Amino acid sequence: MLKENIMHGNELPLSEALRKGKTIQMSYEHGLFS
Repeated sequence: MLKENIMHGNELPLSEALRKGKTIQMSYEHGLFS
């Protein structure tokens, strides 16, 4: 499991993933995605 986490971390930095997640969540809340 640790190897998978490291691989995913190399693919996408955690901070960038969190930022994208927040953007998507906010978009849903504001009704941009329906």
